[in-house]
Amino acid sequence: MTSLFYIFSSFVHLLLTTLSFAMFLRAILSWLPLDDGNPVEDFLYAVTEPLIYPVRCVLERFDFVAEFPIDIPFFVTMVILSLLSGLF
Repeated sequence: MTSLFYIFSSFVHLLLTTLSFAMFLRAILSWLPLDDGNPVEDFLYAVTEPLIYPVRCVLERFDFVAEFPIDIPFFVTMVILSLLSGLF
């Protein structure tokens, strides 16, 4: 039973680390002038947007989030991933 928990914990930690890395790459690529339809950027958005979208839906109810110049839901999602990664 302990080895099963270790395998599960390792898999979840690897998944969270990979998602955090994908979000970091998405942030870096957002600063670069890339063509529309870039396959790397499209892939990163396809992988990370399902994580960010629920946070965005919750936070868009607050007016200050819409007026803030940076993407707050992105950073909140990164914090959530970091906290979850710390648990595993």
